[in-house]
Amino acid sequence: MKLIKSIEKKIASNYVLQENLGAIHSSLDKVAESEAFRQATDTESVAGIIKSALTKHDKHFDVSWDDPESPQQQPKHEDWFSKLSRKNSGFTRVEVLEGNIG
Repeated sequence: MKLIKSIEKKIASNYVLQENLGAIHSSLDKVAESEAFRQATDTESVAGIIKSALTKHDKHFDVSWDDPESPQQQPKHEDWFSKLSRKNSGFTRVEVLEGNIG
């Protein structure tokens, strides 16, 4: 349950579509109470169950497990907001066109 609450907290503080938070939290609470979640024995299964619940609300969600104790850490993915900022939110140029259209 601690894992689910941690995920809910991260989603609540970072997810853009705030109007969907109630349904997302409800789905995650159902996952926490599900037999499949309680019987999952490995991190990949747990991640798959959570991902399945989240992608019903938004296909952009992804869940994976990184072992912080593992000496062979895979490179971290760049945070979406950092990438967006680095790429100037997708704008390559800004100009004012005829008729004062930006």
